[in-house]
Amino acid sequence: MWKSLLKTGCFFFLLVLVGYRPSIQNSLAQARAHTTHSAWVRPGADFSPFAGRWTAHGSQLVVSSNGTATFVARTYHWCTSSSLKPCDSIDAQGQIQPGNQERLKLSGTSGSTVYGTVVSSNFHPAGLAITLTLQPGDILVYASHTPIAFLCGPAAAPGTCGA
Repeated sequence: MWKSLLKTGCFFFLLVLVGYRPSIQNSLAQARAHTTHSAWVRPGADFSPFAGRWTAHGSQLVVSSNGTATFVARTYHWCTSSSLKPCDSIDAQGQIQPGNQERLKLSGTSGSTVYGTVVSSNFHPAGLAITLTLQPGDILVYASHTPIAFLCGPAAAPGTCGA
């Protein structure tokens, strides 16, 4: 059963990568440009077009119009007495608590891309430059040097970002 789920998840991820390859390349190019040419980024910008809850299977990004954001994601690695962190756990109510927890600070925009940094995280280093790029179909790509997550807004087609 797990092998089947793993194959399905890998297949879904490959479909997303193949389907959004030009958009991914644009997002990554913009992320690299931000780290070297941030002068063209409009600071103090309006983040409201990006504000809201963006979800995918096992992850969620909540962006506020004030330029703050939180990202949580499953690590798919259960916490044990000997496990490395970050890891997922189950709370007293039986709910899965995702192991990857991040706070982001957004600093500016350029077109359909927001630029920012990781403020705190148990997964990525603080200060890491990140981008959030809007894609057609109500999809948002969270990236640094490589894509971190593909997330869907409420208008995305059902099943686009996983179960």
